Amino acid sequence: MNSSDTFAIGIDLGATKIAAALVSSQGEVLASRQVLTEARQGTAAVLDRIATQVNELSGLISARQLLGVGLGTPGQVDLTSGVVRNAVNLGWDEVQLAAEVQLRLSRSLPIWVQKDANASALGEFIFGGGRGCPDIVYLGIGSGLGCGVVANGRLVMTGHLALPAVDGRSDLPATLSPAILKGLLRQKLGFDGVITTDAMDMGAIRQGEELGEEAIRAAQAGADLLLLTTKPEDQRRAHASLVQAIEEDRLDQVELLASAGRIRELKQWIAAQGSQPGLDILGSAAHRAVADEIAARSITLVRDQAALLPLRLDAGQRMAVIILRPLDLTPADTSSYVKPALAQALRSFHDGVDDYILPHAPEDSDVDAVIHALRDCDLVVIGTINASTQLGQTALVRAVLRTGIPTVVIALRMPYDLLAFPEASTYLCCYSILEPSMRALARALVGQAGCPGRLPVSIPGMYVIGHPNRSWGG
Repeated sequence: MNSSDTFAIGIDLGATKIAAALVSSQGEVLASRQVLTEARQGTAAVLDRIATQVNELSGLISARQLLGVGLGTPGQVDLTSGVVRNAVNLGWDEVQLAAEVQLRLSRSLPIWVQKDANASALGEFIFGGGRGCPDIVYLGIGSGLGCGVVANGRLVMTGHLALPAVDGRSDLPATLSPAILKGLLRQKLGFDGVITTDAMDMGAIRQGEELGEEAIRAAQAGADLLLLTTKPEDQRRAHASLVQAIEEDRLDQVELLASAGRIRELKQWIAAQGSQPGLDILGSAAHRAVADEIAARSITLVRDQAALLPLRLDAGQRMAVIILRPLDLTPADTSSYVKPALAQALRSFHDGVDDYILPHAPEDSDVDAVIHALRDCDLVVIGTINASTQLGQTALVRAVLRTGIPTVVIALRMPYDLLAFPEASTYLCCYSILEPSMRALARALVGQAGCPGRLPVSIPGMYVIGHPNRSWGG
C-alpha cells in the first residue's frame, strides 16, 4: 500500500447485519467487518455498532489517506442533512444518522448518507457488474426489497398523473407536485439534470386564464422547462404569469438560478455533441428493427381460460376482426390518423379474415349490425381502446361474447379494459395500434411467437402488476 493511496469506509446498514469495508479509490477492499444489527436493542445500540466498525477500520490507515464514510441505509434519506425517516425494518423514524455517528467517532470524518439501494446501484455501476454500461437497474433482495437506477439521463419529463403513495394527493398531477419533483426526483433519487413538463395543454392542467397560475405551480414544484403549445396567447399568458411571480417573490431566487444553470449546462452539452444525423435515419432499417423488438416483447397474455391460443382454424373457416376506430384522446395524440392493420397482419397466416371497423363509441345500431354479420364466423378477434371508460365498447364486447362464438379480446391501448367485461375468458394486451405491434400481435395469436410481456400495472381485483403468463393456456 502506497502512502499516497486514498481510501473510504463503506457501511451497509441492514435489518439483519451491519457490513463495513475499507475500500481504495480503485474499488479494492483492504479490510472488512460484519456484525449483527440487533435493532431490537434500540437506536443507540445500532449507532454504537456502526461507529465501532468505522473506528476499527479508520485505525488501519493514516488520517490523511481517509476521505470519509459512505453509509447506505434503509428508509427515506435526506441527502443534505443525513436524516433517515421511515426505516420500518429498523423501527426508525427521524434519526439523525450522520450526526449521531459523527458524535461516536474517535476522529472527525465526512459522512455521506444514501439510500442503500441507490448506493449499491452506484457501486455496481462504477466497480461491479454494471461497469461500462451507460444505464443500469439494481435490484437488492434481502430483509427487504430495494431498487436503484443509474441513468445517464440529462432530461426528465414529468407526467400529468397523480402519485398518492408519494404525496398523499390523488387530485394533483406530478407536474405540479413539489413532493414528487423536489422530494422524490431531486432529493431521494438524486437527479440533478433538467426537469421539463409534459404538454401544458393536456386535461390535467387548467387551461385558459388559469394556465398562467398552473405555470407558476409547475415552476414552484421544481420544473425547469415548461412545454407549451404553439398558441401565442398561451405562451404570453405563461410568460407574463412567471414574470409577475418573480416580481412578487413567489418563486425562490436561489432555485431560479439553479434552474438556469441546469438549462445552460444542457445547452452546452447539446452543442458539444456535434452535428445531428440526417433525417434519413428516421424509419431506417435499424429503427424499424428496434420497433419490431419492442412490439414483440410487449405482447402480454393476461389469460386464456378457453384455451383458444394459438388460433387453430381450418382452411374454410372464417375469422372476424373487429377494431374500434381510434380517436385523439389527448391534445398530443395522433391516433385518429392510424388505421390498425391487425386484419391485414392476420391474413398473412389465414385467408378467411373479415375486417370490421366500428366507431370509437359504437351505438346500439352499430352493435346490432356487427352481431348480425358475425353469424357465419367461426372465431372473433376484437380490439378495444380504453373500453373501461367507454360504455359503447363494453356493450359491443359483451354482445359478442353472448353469441357463444369463440372470442379473443385484446386491449390495444390501456390494459384495464378487462374490468369492463370480466367474463372475457381470453384476453391480451399490446399497448399500441401501430403497425409493428399489429404484426407482433398477429404472430403471437397464431403461435409464431410467444407472449413475453408482463402487465405494467395491476388490474384492480383481478391481476397484479407483473402478471407472468408466458405460455398458452395461462
